[in-house]
Formats: sequence, C-alpha cells, structure tokens
Amino acid sequence: MASNLELEKIIGIQIQSLTSINKTRMENFYTAYTKVVQDTTFYFVKKYVTFPEYKDVPGVLESYGMHADFNRACEIAAINDKEIRENLFADLQNSDENSARIIHMSITKGLSAAQ
Repeated sequence: MASNLELEKIIGIQIQSLTSINKTRMENFYTAYTKVVQDTTFYFVKKYVTFPEYKDVPGVLESYGMHADFNRACEIAAINDKEIRENLFADLQNSDENSARIIHMSITKGLSAAQ
C-alpha cells in the first residue's frame, strides 16, 4: 500500500501532467492543389494538425481527399467548414502554382546482369 507521501507525489505528477496538456494548443491548416489526369482535373486537399508552441516541428497530416469534384474531395478529407472550403477554392482559382508537378520519364529497356 502506498504511503501518503507517495500518493501526494503521484497526484502531483498527474495534476502537473493535466496542466501541461491544457497548455497545449492545436491548430489546423489546409492545402489544396489540382492535377490533370487523362483530361480530368482532380482536386487534392489535405488537412494538417500543428502545435504552434513547438518550434521547428512540421504539421502532421490528419486527413486528405482526392476527387474530380472539389466539394467531394473536401468531404473525403473531413473538411466540413464552409468558409475554409471557400477560401481553399478561391486560392486554387487565384494561383498559377496550384498544380502538382508531373515528371515525365522515358521508357527504357530493362537492364539485366547478363549484358
């Protein structure tokens, strides 16, 4: 059985842990871009979680969606806020750099050890 002093230490640690958790602030940020595949424009949207109090820590990808319909891509990515969707779509319409870069590679013969 734990002594009173041990219990106070345990309770103190738990309260301190809860206090530090309450100080953590989580924020979301979003990205969107398009890519044309076989003459169809696909929308790619991503939702990230970040903790601003931690410097030099990148955002963590929480969800993403891809679809030919922008709103459906947002639904898949669990982006339900109408204002956020409108801002993302407006950014897509106003930006020339919103397309994914496609790297074309030429088809070459396979090499084997026998050559």
